[in-house]
Amino acid sequence: MGTSIELIDVTNYALRGVSLRVGEGDLLTILGPNGSGKTTLIKAIAGLTPYMGSVMIGGRPVDGAPPSSRRIGYAPQDLGLIPTMTILDNVALPLRARGMNVDEARRKAMRTLVDIGFEHLADKYPLRVSGGERRLAVVARAISGDPEIVLLDEPTSGLQPSRAREIARLIVELWRNGDYTVVLVTHDIEIAATMNSPIALMLNGMVIAKGNLYDTVKAASREYSSYTGLNLLACRKSGESSYGLAIYECEGVKLVSPDGGSNAILAFSPDDVVMSSGSNRLECEVMDCSGGVSLLAIGQLRMVARLRRCPPRGGKVVVSIPLYAIRAYPS
Repeated sequence: MGTSIELIDVTNYALRGVSLRVGEGDLLTILGPNGSGKTTLIKAIAGLTPYMGSVMIGGRPVDGAPPSSRRIGYAPQDLGLIPTMTILDNVALPLRARGMNVDEARRKAMRTLVDIGFEHLADKYPLRVSGGERRLAVVARAISGDPEIVLLDEPTSGLQPSRAREIARLIVELWRNGDYTVVLVTHDIEIAATMNSPIALMLNGMVIAKGNLYDTVKAASREYSSYTGLNLLACRKSGESSYGLAIYECEGVKLVSPDGGSNAILAFSPDDVVMSSGSNRLECEVMDCSGGVSLLAIGQLRMVARLRRCPPRGGKVVVSIPLYAIRAYPS
């Protein structure tokens, strides 16, 4: 049932003393903005980039061990499909690399495509299928060689939201039915919510929080919002509204939002915080303002806003957050 992964003080050009453990057969989602070190972290696990510190797989250090000895299936963000080979032959590549003969490798690769419901793509070429199908082909290639660990780097990147959610749900299903440990990297809070797994939140080369989505965002929302500019609030439902809306309490502040369940992460852009007295009217204190971006506070709640003008620090400003601008993710 997969194997455990442990990183101990892993440091390199992009990582800053990362220590992290993934249990046998677990699914971990690593969430963070571009440039936070997510890809470098899974490359360190795979042995594809140099680092200091230690990586343990199954309780044993693998530092210096070649990637081929680590029993890892890796799906890179840039896909790496060979355009002159069919999807079937691309999926068979890890098996051929292990010395399996062509016919046996193709038979096993076909079984993998059948498992994910994509056998109809076997004879097609990568440039003749959709972006989502190419990403699924890369996932199939990663699991075709019976790995103990599967590393997925942004497997839904660049897809329409509905297609991205569909692929995320399929990955969860493959994990539940498979026999491997999975680490999935994403910058998308919606995909992290869809995975419904423990979250490791990364910023600036460090894991700053780990746990379920709600507790992780609650612990690190201020730092994450300041770094990324995306407002993430960990909220609990305090009342029902109508037309699919609910009333949430976020750090003592009540907001009306689309209904995301009893616990939800409310997400909205700084551009959607406007100086007006519309829905979700809030009187805030200006903590700071730089480059047109204001840090606002209401009691313990902090949020980032891009206002028309920079209000004076320490002053008060009345803003609103339109209902259409808020996305609510169950957590």
